[in-house]
Amino acid sequence: MKAPVIDLDIDALIAGVTGSGESPPKHPADDDTNLEEDENDDDDNVHGTGNIHAASKNRAMARENVVDSVLSEFAENPKTKARVKKKKKKKRYPFYDFRKAIGCADVEIHTAVLEGNLKVIRSCLRRLSKKNASAVNEHDGKGRCALGLAVMALREDIADTILTSSDCDPDVQDKVTGMAAIHHAAHLGMKNTVSKLIWRQCKIDIVDNNGCTALMMACSNGNEGMVDLLLEENADPEKTDRFKWNSLFYAAYGGNPKVVRTILEQGVNKKKKDRKKLMAIDWAEYMKRGEAAALLETFTMAMSTDKYKGTMG
Repeated sequence: MKAPVIDLDIDALIAGVTGSGESPPKHPADDDTNLEEDENDDDDNVHGTGNIHAASKNRAMARENVVDSVLSEFAENPKTKARVKKKKKKKRYPFYDFRKAIGCADVEIHTAVLEGNLKVIRSCLRRLSKKNASAVNEHDGKGRCALGLAVMALREDIADTILTSSDCDPDVQDKVTGMAAIHHAAHLGMKNTVSKLIWRQCKIDIVDNNGCTALMMACSNGNEGMVDLLLEENADPEKTDRFKWNSLFYAAYGGNPKVVRTILEQGVNKKKKDRKKLMAIDWAEYMKRGEAAALLETFTMAMSTDKYKGTMG
C-alpha cells in the first residue's frame, strides 16, 4: 500500500498568517479603550506601520501548528514524505535580457519601476500608450500602482517620468490602504513630487481608507514646508477622518508647535472633540508634546489677527 503524500503549500500558509497584502495603517483612535490604557502603544501607529509584534507572534503560532500537524501525521504513517510546492518560473523568450537592456522587451511597468531603470520605464510608457493606455494605472499583485511605487521608493525622477504620460491618472489609490500618490509624497516630504501632482490637477483632499488627507499626514510628521504648500493650494484643514480627527489633531499628535499654530491660524476650532470625546490638547498632553499643548491652551484668534496686522503693516 502506497503511503499518502503530505502536500504543504507555503504560499497559502504565508497568506493565511500575514494576509494577502499589506495591512492598513493603524490609527491611535482605532479602538474603544480609554486614553489612559493606551500608554504602551507605539508612537509610530499613526500611519504606514503595522503591528510587528503581533505578526511575529502569528508566524510563530503558525509554525508550531504546522509542526504539530506534520508530527502527528508522521506518527500515523512513518513512511510519509513531505513535498513542498515550488513556484513555476515565468517563461522568457529568447534574448530576453538583451532585448530588455536595449528597451525592446515587453517589461511590466511595475517591474521596471521596482528595478529603477528609467530607460526601460520610458520604453514601457511608449509601448503602453500604443497598445494599452490604461495599463499604466493598473495595480500589481499587492494592489499598488506604478506611480505609487515610484513615490514610495523616493524616486522623484521616475515619478516625474510617469506623470509626463497623459495616460497616467494621478489619483490612482492603492487597493489595500487607499493611499494615493499625494499621500505617499506628503508623508515622505517630497515637495517637488507634490507640486508636480498638483500641476497634474490631482485631488488635493483625496482620502485613504481611514479618511485621512495628505495635509493630515504632513501635520502628523511636523513638516512645516509641506503643510504650507498644501494650504496654499487650498487643502481643507477642517476635513475629518472616520475617527473625527482633523488636521489640528494630527498636528497636536505630531507635536510641532509651528505646524499647530499654522493650523490654528486657519480658524480651526481647537475645542472640537473626536470619537473618544477628546480634544487636540488631550492628545498633545498624552503624547507629552509640551509646547504644542501650551499653545493649544493659550491660543486665541486675536493672536492670529495681530500677526496678520503686523505683516500687512
